[in-house]
Amino acid sequence: MLPIKIIPINQNYLEFWHRIYNDPATRQHQPIQPTTMAEQEVMLNRFVDHDLANNTLPSYKWILIESESSQPIGFASFHRLQIEQGIGRIGYSISPEFWGKGYATQAVVQLTSLIFRKTNMERLEAVCSIHNPASQRVLDKAGFKYEGVRRDYLRIRDERIDHHSYAILKSDWLAK
Repeated sequence: MLPIKIIPINQNYLEFWHRIYNDPATRQHQPIQPTTMAEQEVMLNRFVDHDLANNTLPSYKWILIESESSQPIGFASFHRLQIEQGIGRIGYSISPEFWGKGYATQAVVQLTSLIFRKTNMERLEAVCSIHNPASQRVLDKAGFKYEGVRRDYLRIRDERIDHHSYAILKSDWLAK
């Protein structure tokens, strides 16, 4: 496994983001619908500011890059759920050709560190479909604690799916 870096999403990665976002294998456990390139570009425009210290921005998106080859391998997101309470949620997707190589765990660890260092977040949450054991392992390895099942939590391919709920507290992260 080669190291990765996390860079703010930008126009240079629109085509990659569109491809991975629309890949049926990637969407298998994600509550996302296929998009056109034009729709994807509109979505991209919501992520032009990446100042994590700005508490008024609700969402951020990054591209995950394999450091040695500079090849994009996935994307990650952060959403402020309750700014005044310091609660946020992360998400991640890895392009199928890079599955099983530890990149998702690396991304979650780096993203968690970045968010806790640069924001006022005290709690980060993540959810994954009960049908996605690989993502459950990622969150376990990254130090997130299992908190239970959210029944019928998200709609995936027109079906409500139960999701495992995970979280990590800033105090947990600092204790590492």
